[in-house]
Amino acid sequence: MLIRNSGSLLKSILVLAAVLVSAPASQAAEYTPDLGILEILANPATQSQTGLSPELTAKFQDLKSQRLEIFHALYGENSKVEQEVVTQEFRRASEQLALSLLTVSQRTKVNRLQFNKDGLASLLKPEVRTAISISDKQAAAIRAHIKHRDELSGNSTETEAARLRTLTERKLYAILNTNLITRLILGWYHEIKKLLLTHESEKVFN
Repeated sequence: MLIRNSGSLLKSILVLAAVLVSAPASQAAEYTPDLGILEILANPATQSQTGLSPELTAKFQDLKSQRLEIFHALYGENSKVEQEVVTQEFRRASEQLALSLLTVSQRTKVNRLQFNKDGLASLLKPEVRTAISISDKQAAAIRAHIKHRDELSGNSTETEAARLRTLTERKLYAILNTNLITRLILGWYHEIKKLLLTHESEKVFN
């Protein structure tokens, strides 16, 4: 009886040990970085908007899988906060790899789709911040609102996500001073869009 109980206890200990060892790895693997433009290019649902062939879309799907594999190999054991810190640079590198496979006209079209998707989050891009003089304090507030929106959107319906996006953009407008809002209303938003499209195309060739 004692031997049987000892065997059962040992089995329980081994199962518990296995769970404890695997828990950190499972938790770290839950974080998946947003690869920006590559997300659009690898999505078959956006083919009608991108104008890409099924073959090229499949190529971007492979590239996305490879980039995610690299991310998890390099940063999979890091904490979620550490992973979020390196995501921006990793996304930028992934976008450059993707854009290098497109023609100039394709890049312009995809950049426009990405800009529309990002909305006012594009205000955080360095070239845009410089163009409309967004301070570090304003940028930090914008970043905090966008992060909060993304966290909530992860567990929301499509309709709720759209409303969260609208509410967040109202908060972002409120962060900007009257001068910036006036500029945006008078057409700066469209100028920023042109600036982003030009900037992305130039980075591919440089």
